[in-house]
Amino acid sequence: MNKKILSLMTFAAISAASVSSVNAATSGVLSFTGTVEESTCELVGHTQTISFPEFNVAEVNGLAHNAQIHRMPVNFRVQNCPTNVSAAGLTFDYTPQSGTDKEYIDLPGASVRGVGMAIYAGSYIKNGDTRTVNIRNGSGSYTVYSRLNRMTRNGPEGTGATVVPGSYNGTFNVTMTVQ
Repeated sequence: MNKKILSLMTFAAISAASVSSVNAATSGVLSFTGTVEESTCELVGHTQTISFPEFNVAEVNGLAHNAQIHRMPVNFRVQNCPTNVSAAGLTFDYTPQSGTDKEYIDLPGASVRGVGMAIYAGSYIKNGDTRTVNIRNGSGSYTVYSRLNRMTRNGPEGTGATVVPGSYNGTFNVTMTVQ
């Protein structure tokens, strides 16, 4: 009889251990933590098409290297910023020309010669440059100028002294970071 009781007790202990491990694997506590912050700023004006007016070759052939032919304003507005944001950075990225004038944007497939396009805001904005936008009351603005300039140097677009008529287009990207 002692063997039966011992056997039953062993069976009961094994069963209890099995039930215990089954119950432990099917229950638990999952905790979540996080932070809700104010939204970041919004950049307005980062997608635009700028169309320069047409010009006559005779109007620009006599201009010096880097002389401005046309300039068009490009306005960026940073808005809806949290109250703790006092500045944002605008970083300008483009493929520069392969010649000596790195401040000029590459104009792939351009048939025009003797002109170049650059971004200007008091000075030429080179590839990778960041400009600061001061934020007051949740917003701020920054204006750059897309400039079409005369180029007289030898290079991809400035093939010497004579302007050759044709078409052109170029692009630059703008990325905003909150400072």
